[in-house]
Amino acid sequence: MFPLVESFITLEHKKVTSHHEANATLVLIIIVLIFIICETPELIFRVITVIARHVNDVDAVFSKIFRRVFTTVSELLMVCQSSVNFFIYCAFGRRFRRVMKMTFSPNGSSVTNQT
Repeated sequence: MFPLVESFITLEHKKVTSHHEANATLVLIIIVLIFIICETPELIFRVITVIARHVNDVDAVFSKIFRRVFTTVSELLMVCQSSVNFFIYCAFGRRFRRVMKMTFSPNGSSVTNQT
């Protein structure tokens, strides 16, 4: 091939690779941020509980209603964090969407063999 054409192909490949890397980095950052946001309340609750147990007065720090509500909210956040990842992959992953379509399409087995 001509050197100029090879240079152009290499440049285009680098652009595509750079775009994919940037997309993957963005997805990773979003997933980590959502993880931190959803897990932090549970961590705070656990730290306060350990401190309260050390003082031997858990009931003075937390009422029973507050403990139940906080625990329920923390568990709900953890479940949401797990399920939100699917939507993040759908929003940012072109290949993920394509594989999902092939997997759940009526003739998915014949389409899957093409990849």
